[in-house]
Amino acid sequence: MLNYELATLLSEAGYSREALARQVARQARQDYGLRLAYDYRSVGRWLRGSVPEPPIPDVVAQVLGRAVGRVVTASELGFHRGQQVASGFELPRDPGQVVGAVTELWRLTGSRLNGFGQTPFHAAQALEVGVDWRFGRPGTPSRRSGTRKVAGADVELVRRTHTEFKNLDHTHGGGFALGWLVRYLAEDVAPLLLGRYQEAVGRELFQASAVLTDLVGWMAFDAGRHGLAQHYFSQAAALAQQAGDALYGAQVIGNLATQALYLGHCRTAVRLSRVARDGAGRNAPPALIARLSGTEMRALALTEDVGEFTRIRKGAERAMERRTAENDPDWLDAFTPAHHAGATMHALRDLGRDKEARALLDEALELPVRNIRARALHQVLAASVLAQCGELDGACELAHAALESGRTIKSLRLSGRLTEFAQRLEPVADSGPVALFLEAVNGG
Repeated sequence: MLNYELATLLSEAGYSREALARQVARQARQDYGLRLAYDYRSVGRWLRGSVPEPPIPDVVAQVLGRAVGRVVTASELGFHRGQQVASGFELPRDPGQVVGAVTELWRLTGSRLNGFGQTPFHAAQALEVGVDWRFGRPGTPSRRSGTRKVAGADVELVRRTHTEFKNLDHTHGGGFALGWLVRYLAEDVAPLLLGRYQEAVGRELFQASAVLTDLVGWMAFDAGRHGLAQHYFSQAAALAQQAGDALYGAQVIGNLATQALYLGHCRTAVRLSRVARDGAGRNAPPALIARLSGTEMRALALTEDVGEFTRIRKGAERAMERRTAENDPDWLDAFTPAHHAGATMHALRDLGRDKEARALLDEALELPVRNIRARALHQVLAASVLAQCGELDGACELAHAALESGRTIKSLRLSGRLTEFAQRLEPVADSGPVALFLEAVNGG
Protein backbone atom coordinates (compact mmCIF):
# COMPACT_ATOMS: atom_id res chain seq x y z
CA MET A 1 0.00 0.00 0.00
CA LEU A 2 1.37 3.40 -0.97
CA ASN A 3 2.45 5.67 1.89
CA TYR A 4 0.51 8.73 0.73
CA GLU A 5 1.79 11.01 3.50
CA LEU A 6 5.42 10.42 2.56
CA ALA A 7 4.65 10.65 -1.17
CA THR A 8 2.94 14.03 -0.67
CA LEU A 9 5.85 15.43 1.32
CA LEU A 10 8.35 14.12 -1.22
CA SER A 11 6.48 15.90 -4.00
CA GLU A 12 6.18 19.12 -1.95
CA ALA A 13 9.94 19.07 -1.27
CA GLY A 14 10.71 18.59 -4.96
CA TYR A 15 13.01 15.66 -4.17
CA SER A 16 13.52 12.59 -6.29
CA ARG A 17 13.81 9.29 -4.43
CA GLU A 18 17.55 9.29 -5.02
CA ALA A 19 17.90 12.84 -3.66
CA LEU A 20 15.96 12.04 -0.50
CA ALA A 21 18.05 8.92 0.12
CA ARG A 22 21.26 10.91 -0.31
CA GLN A 23 20.14 13.68 2.05
CA VAL A 24 18.93 11.24 4.71
CA ALA A 25 22.22 9.29 4.63
CA ARG A 26 24.19 12.54 4.96
CA GLN A 27 22.06 13.80 7.89
CA ALA A 28 22.21 10.46 9.71
CA ARG A 29 26.00 10.44 9.42
CA GLN A 30 26.20 14.02 10.71
CA ASP A 31 23.77 13.64 13.66
CA TYR A 32 24.24 9.99 14.67
CA GLY A 33 27.50 8.84 13.13
CA LEU A 34 25.60 6.26 11.04
CA ARG A 35 26.91 5.09 7.67
CA LEU A 36 23.90 4.06 5.63
CA ALA A 37 23.79 2.64 2.11
CA TYR A 38 20.44 4.18 1.18
CA ASP A 39 19.47 4.69 -2.47
CA TYR A 40 16.29 5.22 -4.50
CA ARG A 41 15.20 1.62 -3.79
CA SER A 42 15.25 2.32 -0.04
CA VAL A 43 12.85 5.24 -0.48
CA GLY A 44 10.73 3.09 -2.79
CA ARG A 45 10.32 0.53 0.01
CA TRP A 46 9.27 3.28 2.42
CA LEU A 47 6.67 4.45 -0.09
CA ARG A 48 5.32 0.90 -0.33
CA GLY A 49 4.83 0.65 3.43
CA SER A 50 8.21 -0.38 4.86
CA VAL A 51 9.17 1.38 8.10
CA PRO A 52 12.83 2.29 8.75
CA GLU A 53 14.28 1.71 12.21
CA PRO A 54 14.69 4.68 14.57
CA PRO A 55 16.18 7.25 14.42
CA ILE A 56 15.67 7.32 10.64
CA PRO A 57 12.04 8.55 10.73
CA ASP A 58 13.23 11.61 12.66
CA VAL A 59 16.04 12.15 10.17
CA VAL A 60 13.63 11.93 7.22
CA ALA A 61 11.33 14.43 8.95
CA GLN A 62 14.21 16.85 9.51
CA VAL A 63 15.38 16.61 5.90
CA LEU A 64 11.91 17.08 4.44
CA GLY A 65 11.09 19.88 6.89
CA ARG A 66 14.15 21.80 5.79
CA ALA A 67 13.18 21.35 2.14
CA VAL A 68 9.56 22.47 2.55
CA GLY A 69 10.39 25.33 4.91
CA ARG A 70 8.33 24.26 7.95
CA VAL A 71 8.47 21.84 10.86
CA VAL A 72 7.74 18.25 9.85
CA THR A 73 7.45 15.59 12.57
CA ALA A 74 7.99 11.86 12.23
CA SER A 75 4.31 11.31 13.00
CA GLU A 76 3.45 13.03 9.67
CA LEU A 77 5.41 10.54 7.55
CA GLY A 78 2.89 7.67 7.66
CA PHE A 79 5.52 5.24 8.95
CA HIS A 80 3.72 3.98 12.05
CA ARG A 81 0.17 3.65 10.88
CA GLY A 82 -1.00 0.08 10.47
CA GLN A 83 1.75 -1.32 12.66
CA GLN A 84 2.07 -0.85 16.43
CA VAL A 85 -0.60 1.81 16.56
CA ALA A 86 -3.09 -0.31 14.63
CA SER A 87 -2.89 -3.03 17.24
CA GLY A 88 -1.86 -0.61 19.98
CA PHE A 89 -1.22 -3.46 22.36
CA GLU A 90 2.51 -4.06 21.82
CA LEU A 91 5.39 -2.48 23.69
CA PRO A 92 7.85 -0.73 21.34
CA ARG A 93 11.42 -1.88 21.91
CA ASP A 94 13.33 1.39 22.36
CA PRO A 95 12.77 5.11 23.04
CA GLY A 96 12.63 6.04 19.35
CA GLN A 97 9.93 3.49 18.63
CA VAL A 98 8.00 4.55 21.72
CA VAL A 99 7.99 8.17 20.58
CA GLY A 100 6.84 7.17 17.10
CA ALA A 101 4.09 4.84 18.34
CA VAL A 102 2.68 7.05 21.07
CA THR A 103 2.69 10.31 19.09
CA GLU A 104 0.94 8.56 16.23
CA LEU A 105 -1.60 7.11 18.66
CA TRP A 106 -2.27 10.59 20.05
CA ARG A 107 -2.56 12.05 16.55
CA LEU A 108 -4.99 9.41 15.33
CA THR A 109 -7.24 9.56 18.37
CA GLY A 110 -7.05 13.35 18.49
CA SER A 111 -8.26 13.67 14.91
CA ARG A 112 -11.03 11.06 15.07
CA LEU A 113 -11.74 10.16 18.68
CA ASN A 114 -15.25 8.86 18.02
CA GLY A 115 -14.08 6.46 15.32
CA PHE A 116 -10.84 5.21 16.88
CA GLY A 117 -10.42 2.59 19.56
CA GLN A 118 -13.92 1.14 19.18
CA THR A 119 -12.51 -2.32 19.70
CA PRO A 120 -12.95 -4.83 22.51
CA PHE A 121 -10.49 -5.58 25.28
CA HIS A 122 -8.05 -8.40 24.40
CA ALA A 123 -7.09 -10.28 27.56
CA ALA A 124 -4.26 -12.29 25.98
CA GLN A 125 -2.63 -9.17 24.56
CA ALA A 126 -2.97 -7.37 27.89
CA LEU A 127 -1.09 -10.19 29.57
CA GLU A 128 1.56 -10.08 26.83
CA VAL A 129 2.05 -6.36 27.48
CA GLY A 130 2.48 -7.11 31.17
CA VAL A 131 5.15 -9.73 30.51
CA ASP A 132 6.95 -7.54 27.96
CA TRP A 133 6.97 -4.68 30.45
CA ARG A 134 8.27 -6.88 33.25
CA PHE A 135 11.20 -8.29 31.31
CA GLY A 136 12.00 -5.32 29.07
CA ARG A 137 14.81 -2.88 29.77
CA PRO A 138 14.85 0.92 29.51
CA GLY A 139 16.84 2.60 26.78
CA THR A 140 18.34 6.09 26.65
CA PRO A 141 15.52 8.61 26.07
CA SER A 142 17.50 11.42 24.48
CA ARG A 143 17.25 13.10 21.08
CA ARG A 144 19.71 15.26 19.23
CA SER A 145 17.37 16.18 16.38
CA GLY A 146 14.17 18.18 16.49
CA THR A 147 13.51 21.88 16.22
CA ARG A 148 12.47 22.47 19.82
CA LYS A 149 14.83 22.24 22.79
CA VAL A 150 13.00 20.74 25.76
CA ALA A 151 13.79 21.93 29.30
CA GLY A 152 12.71 20.94 32.77
CA ALA A 153 10.16 23.77 32.82
CA ASP A 154 8.35 22.13 29.88
CA VAL A 155 8.10 18.88 31.82
CA GLU A 156 6.84 20.66 34.92
CA LEU A 157 4.04 22.23 32.87
CA VAL A 158 3.00 18.77 31.66
CA ARG A 159 2.88 17.59 35.27
CA ARG A 160 0.76 20.53 36.39
CA THR A 161 -1.60 19.89 33.49
CA HIS A 162 -1.96 16.29 34.64
CA THR A 163 -3.14 17.53 38.04
CA GLU A 164 -5.84 19.65 36.39
CA PHE A 165 -7.11 16.82 34.20
CA LYS A 166 -7.01 14.34 37.10
CA ASN A 167 -9.23 16.66 39.14
CA LEU A 168 -11.69 16.92 36.24
CA ASP A 169 -11.77 13.12 35.97
CA HIS A 170 -12.42 12.67 39.70
CA THR A 171 -15.15 15.31 39.71
CA HIS A 172 -16.94 14.76 36.40
CA GLY A 173 -16.02 11.23 35.26
CA GLY A 174 -13.91 9.88 32.43
CA GLY A 175 -16.24 10.91 29.62
CA PHE A 176 -16.11 14.61 30.52
CA ALA A 177 -12.58 15.67 29.55
CA LEU A 178 -11.38 12.69 27.50
CA GLY A 179 -11.37 14.53 24.18
CA TRP A 180 -9.64 17.58 25.66
CA LEU A 181 -6.83 15.51 27.12
CA VAL A 182 -6.25 13.58 23.90
CA ARG A 183 -5.98 16.85 21.97
CA TYR A 184 -3.59 18.26 24.56
CA LEU A 185 -1.32 15.26 24.14
CA ALA A 186 -1.43 15.47 20.34
CA GLU A 187 -0.92 19.23 20.13
CA ASP A 188 1.25 20.09 23.14
CA VAL A 189 3.07 17.00 24.43
CA ALA A 190 3.92 15.34 21.09
CA PRO A 191 6.13 18.29 19.98
CA LEU A 192 8.09 17.87 23.22
CA LEU A 193 8.72 14.16 22.67
CA LEU A 194 9.76 14.99 19.11
CA GLY A 195 12.08 17.77 20.26
CA ARG A 196 15.69 17.81 21.48
CA TYR A 197 16.62 16.76 25.00
CA GLN A 198 19.39 15.17 27.04
CA GLU A 199 18.84 11.89 28.88
CA ALA A 200 17.98 13.44 32.27
CA VAL A 201 15.24 15.63 30.81
CA GLY A 202 14.17 12.79 28.52
CA ARG A 203 13.51 10.44 31.43
CA GLU A 204 11.42 13.08 33.19
CA LEU A 205 9.53 13.85 29.97
CA PHE A 206 8.81 10.17 29.28
CA GLN A 207 7.60 9.70 32.86
CA ALA A 208 5.30 12.74 32.73
CA SER A 209 3.97 11.58 29.35
CA ALA A 210 3.34 8.10 30.78
CA VAL A 211 1.24 9.55 33.59
CA LEU A 212 -0.92 11.58 31.17
CA THR A 213 -1.26 8.68 28.71
CA ASP A 214 -2.28 6.42 31.58
CA LEU A 215 -4.91 8.98 32.60
CA VAL A 216 -6.42 8.86 29.10
CA GLY A 217 -6.58 5.09 29.47
CA TRP A 218 -8.37 5.43 32.80
CA MET A 219 -10.82 8.01 31.40
CA ALA A 220 -11.57 5.77 28.41
CA PHE A 221 -12.04 2.77 30.71
CA ASP A 222 -14.44 4.76 32.89
CA ALA A 223 -16.34 5.86 29.78
CA GLY A 224 -16.66 2.29 28.46
CA ARG A 225 -14.17 2.74 25.59
CA HIS A 226 -12.27 -0.45 26.36
CA GLY A 227 -10.25 -0.87 23.18
CA LEU A 228 -9.10 2.73 23.42
CA ALA A 229 -8.26 2.30 27.11
CA GLN A 230 -6.14 -0.77 26.37
CA HIS A 231 -4.28 1.09 23.63
CA TYR A 232 -3.40 3.88 26.04
CA PHE A 233 -2.53 1.69 29.01
CA SER A 234 -0.18 -0.31 26.77
CA GLN A 235 1.65 2.75 25.48
CA ALA A 236 1.77 4.31 28.96
CA ALA A 237 3.56 1.15 30.14
CA ALA A 238 6.05 1.56 27.27
CA LEU A 239 6.73 5.20 28.21
CA ALA A 240 7.23 4.29 31.87
CA GLN A 241 9.55 1.45 30.91
CA GLN A 242 11.76 3.68 28.77
CA ALA A 243 11.73 6.33 31.51
CA GLY A 244 13.17 3.71 33.85
CA ASP A 245 10.25 4.15 36.25
CA ALA A 246 9.38 0.61 37.34
CA LEU A 247 6.98 1.84 40.02
CA TYR A 248 4.79 3.81 37.65
CA GLY A 249 4.98 0.98 35.14
CA ALA A 250 3.58 -1.31 37.84
CA GLN A 251 0.78 1.21 38.43
CA VAL A 252 -0.12 1.11 34.72
CA ILE A 253 -0.09 -2.70 34.56
CA GLY A 254 -2.28 -2.60 37.66
CA ASN A 255 -4.75 -0.46 35.72
CA LEU A 256 -4.80 -3.08 32.97
CA ALA A 257 -5.51 -5.66 35.68
CA THR A 258 -8.40 -3.54 36.98
CA GLN A 259 -9.83 -3.30 33.47
CA ALA A 260 -9.52 -7.07 33.00
CA LEU A 261 -11.31 -7.63 36.32
CA TYR A 262 -14.11 -5.23 35.40
CA LEU A 263 -14.67 -7.11 32.14
CA GLY A 264 -14.73 -10.52 33.82
CA HIS A 265 -11.24 -11.75 32.90
CA CYS A 266 -10.43 -12.76 36.46
CA ARG A 267 -7.48 -15.05 35.76
CA THR A 268 -5.88 -12.38 33.59
CA ALA A 269 -6.45 -9.83 36.36
CA VAL A 270 -4.68 -12.11 38.85
CA ARG A 271 -1.71 -12.65 36.54
CA LEU A 272 -1.37 -8.97 35.65
CA SER A 273 -1.53 -7.97 39.32
CA ARG A 274 1.24 -10.43 40.14
CA VAL A 275 3.37 -9.28 37.22
CA ALA A 276 2.95 -5.68 38.35
CA ARG A 277 3.79 -6.44 41.97
CA ASP A 278 6.84 -8.46 40.96
CA GLY A 279 8.05 -5.75 38.58
CA ALA A 280 7.62 -3.03 41.20
CA GLY A 281 10.37 -4.67 43.25
CA ARG A 282 10.99 -5.22 46.94
CA ASN A 283 11.23 -1.53 47.74
CA ALA A 284 7.86 -0.61 46.25
CA PRO A 285 5.72 1.78 48.34
CA PRO A 286 3.38 -0.23 50.60
CA ALA A 287 0.38 1.67 49.19
CA LEU A 288 1.22 0.43 45.68
CA ILE A 289 1.51 -3.15 46.93
CA ALA A 290 -1.85 -2.82 48.69
CA ARG A 291 -3.48 -1.31 45.62
CA LEU A 292 -2.23 -4.09 43.31
CA SER A 293 -3.14 -6.73 45.89
CA GLY A 294 -6.66 -5.28 46.14
CA THR A 295 -7.31 -5.98 42.47
CA GLU A 296 -5.93 -9.50 42.79
CA MET A 297 -7.97 -10.07 45.94
CA ARG A 298 -11.20 -9.12 44.20
CA ALA A 299 -10.42 -11.36 41.22
CA LEU A 300 -9.68 -14.30 43.54
CA ALA A 301 -12.98 -13.73 45.33
CA LEU A 302 -14.86 -13.99 42.05
CA THR A 303 -13.08 -17.27 41.25
CA GLU A 304 -13.89 -18.47 44.81
CA ASP A 305 -10.23 -19.23 45.53
CA VAL A 306 -10.64 -18.59 49.24
CA GLY A 307 -7.17 -19.78 50.24
CA GLU A 308 -5.37 -17.43 47.87
CA PHE A 309 -7.81 -14.65 48.68
CA THR A 310 -6.95 -14.95 52.37
CA ARG A 311 -3.22 -14.96 51.68
CA ILE A 312 -3.32 -11.88 49.43
CA ARG A 313 -5.66 -10.05 51.80
CA LYS A 314 -3.25 -10.54 54.70
CA GLY A 315 -0.38 -9.23 52.59
CA ALA A 316 -2.42 -6.18 51.61
CA GLU A 317 -3.32 -5.47 55.23
CA ARG A 318 0.33 -5.67 56.28
CA ALA A 319 1.23 -3.26 53.49
CA MET A 320 -1.41 -0.76 54.62
CA GLU A 321 -0.07 -0.97 58.17
CA ARG A 322 3.39 0.02 56.89
CA ARG A 323 2.11 2.83 54.70
CA THR A 324 3.10 6.42 55.40
CA ALA A 325 1.28 8.72 52.98
CA GLU A 326 4.00 11.39 53.02
CA ASN A 327 6.44 8.90 51.48
CA ASP A 328 4.14 7.93 48.59
CA PRO A 329 4.81 9.25 45.08
CA ASP A 330 2.49 12.08 44.05
CA TRP A 331 0.65 9.81 41.63
CA LEU A 332 -0.38 7.50 44.49
CA ASP A 333 -2.21 10.24 46.40
CA ALA A 334 -5.56 9.07 45.01
CA PHE A 335 -5.19 5.71 46.77
CA THR A 336 -6.41 6.08 50.34
CA PRO A 337 -7.34 3.70 53.18
CA ALA A 338 -10.94 4.14 52.01
CA HIS A 339 -10.03 2.74 48.58
CA HIS A 340 -8.40 -0.27 50.22
CA ALA A 341 -11.41 -0.80 52.48
CA GLY A 342 -13.68 -0.57 49.43
CA ALA A 343 -11.71 -3.23 47.55
CA THR A 344 -11.82 -5.55 50.56
CA MET A 345 -15.53 -4.91 51.10
CA HIS A 346 -16.20 -5.63 47.42
CA ALA A 347 -14.33 -8.93 47.61
CA LEU A 348 -16.07 -10.01 50.82
CA ARG A 349 -19.45 -9.17 49.31
CA ASP A 350 -18.67 -11.31 46.26
CA LEU A 351 -17.72 -14.17 48.59
CA GLY A 352 -21.08 -13.85 50.34
CA ARG A 353 -19.47 -12.75 53.62
CA ASP A 354 -21.92 -9.90 54.10
CA LYS A 355 -21.39 -9.20 57.81
CA GLU A 356 -17.62 -8.89 57.35
CA ALA A 357 -18.22 -6.57 54.39
CA ARG A 358 -20.70 -4.52 56.46
CA ALA A 359 -18.03 -3.91 59.09
CA LEU A 360 -15.89 -2.03 56.53
CA LEU A 361 -18.69 0.25 55.31
CA ASP A 362 -17.87 3.38 57.31
CA GLU A 363 -14.16 3.23 56.45
CA ALA A 364 -14.90 2.70 52.75
CA LEU A 365 -17.01 5.88 52.69
CA GLU A 366 -14.31 8.10 54.22
CA LEU A 367 -13.18 9.34 50.81
CA PRO A 368 -11.83 12.82 50.02
CA VAL A 369 -14.67 15.19 49.18
CA ARG A 370 -13.01 16.12 45.88
CA ASN A 371 -13.25 12.56 44.52
CA ILE A 372 -16.93 12.67 43.68
CA ARG A 373 -16.94 9.67 41.35
CA ALA A 374 -15.13 7.34 43.77
CA ARG A 375 -17.48 8.40 46.55
CA ALA A 376 -20.51 7.60 44.39
CA LEU A 377 -19.08 4.22 43.37
CA HIS A 378 -18.42 3.34 47.01
CA GLN A 379 -21.90 4.50 47.99
CA VAL A 380 -23.49 2.07 45.53
CA LEU A 381 -21.18 -0.72 46.66
CA ALA A 382 -22.03 -0.02 50.30
CA ALA A 383 -25.72 0.08 49.39
CA SER A 384 -25.48 -3.40 47.88
CA VAL A 385 -23.85 -4.69 51.09
CA LEU A 386 -26.57 -3.13 53.23
CA ALA A 387 -29.25 -4.61 50.98
CA GLN A 388 -27.77 -8.07 51.36
CA CYS A 389 -27.82 -7.54 55.14
CA GLY A 390 -31.52 -6.64 54.93
CA GLU A 391 -31.02 -2.91 55.68
CA LEU A 392 -33.09 -1.60 52.79
CA ASP A 393 -33.69 1.93 54.12
CA GLY A 394 -29.99 2.64 54.50
CA ALA A 395 -29.20 0.94 51.22
CA CYS A 396 -31.63 3.07 49.24
CA GLU A 397 -30.51 6.26 51.00
CA LEU A 398 -26.90 5.68 49.91
CA ALA A 399 -27.96 4.67 46.41
CA HIS A 400 -30.09 7.82 46.07
CA ALA A 401 -27.04 9.94 46.96
CA ALA A 402 -24.98 8.17 44.31
CA LEU A 403 -27.78 8.58 41.77
CA GLU A 404 -27.85 12.34 42.37
CA SER A 405 -24.06 12.56 41.92
CA GLY A 406 -24.36 10.49 38.77
CA ARG A 407 -26.51 13.13 37.09
CA THR A 408 -23.40 15.30 36.62
CA ILE A 409 -20.82 12.53 36.16
CA LYS A 410 -20.02 10.97 32.78
CA SER A 411 -19.01 7.52 34.02
CA LEU A 412 -20.24 4.28 32.50
CA ARG A 413 -18.83 2.44 35.51
CA LEU A 414 -21.07 4.41 37.86
CA SER A 415 -24.18 4.10 35.71
CA GLY A 416 -23.47 0.38 35.30
CA ARG A 417 -23.09 -0.11 39.05
CA LEU A 418 -26.38 1.73 39.68
CA THR A 419 -28.13 -0.47 37.12
CA GLU A 420 -26.67 -3.60 38.72
CA PHE A 421 -27.85 -2.45 42.15
CA ALA A 422 -31.35 -1.79 40.84
CA GLN A 423 -31.45 -5.33 39.43
CA ARG A 424 -30.40 -6.72 42.82
CA LEU A 425 -33.43 -5.00 44.35
CA GLU A 426 -36.02 -6.46 41.98
CA PRO A 427 -36.99 -9.34 44.32
CA VAL A 428 -38.02 -6.75 46.94
CA ALA A 429 -39.39 -4.14 44.53
CA ASP A 430 -42.62 -3.77 46.55
CA SER A 431 -40.77 -2.42 49.58
CA GLY A 432 -41.45 1.31 50.12
CA PRO A 433 -37.87 2.68 49.93
CA VAL A 434 -36.99 0.29 47.13
CA ALA A 435 -39.99 1.34 45.05
CA LEU A 436 -39.04 5.00 45.44
CA PHE A 437 -35.45 4.33 44.41
CA LEU A 438 -36.46 2.27 41.38
CA GLU A 439 -38.82 5.02 40.33
CA ALA A 440 -35.95 7.52 40.55
CA VAL A 441 -33.67 5.24 38.53
CA ASN A 442 -36.31 4.96 35.83
CA GLY A 443 -36.67 8.72 35.62
CA GLY A 444 -39.73 9.06 37.82
